[in-house]
Amino acid sequence: MVTIPVDWVVWFVVGVISLFGLTGILAPRVFARIAAAGSIWIDTDRLWRKMEEPVDIDRFAIKHSRLFGLFVLLGASLLGYVYLAVV
Repeated sequence: MVTIPVDWVVWFVVGVISLFGLTGILAPRVFARIAAAGSIWIDTDRLWRKMEEPVDIDRFAIKHSRLFGLFVLLGASLLGYVYLAVV
């Protein structure tokens, strides 16, 4: 397992924030362009409506039982392999 030292992450975040602060002080026009590019509105209403629709998994599982069973077996095999590799 790869672990990232917390100190490195903290200093990276501090460095990125400092770069934005320096840009705001030294180059306000560049900062304004970055802020304009970052403030684009993304409409998520359609996505949320689609995600809130009920999903009938039984209809799919019965209609495509072989495909569904294959994916379940593949998932179980992968979980077993990962568990055996870790333990």
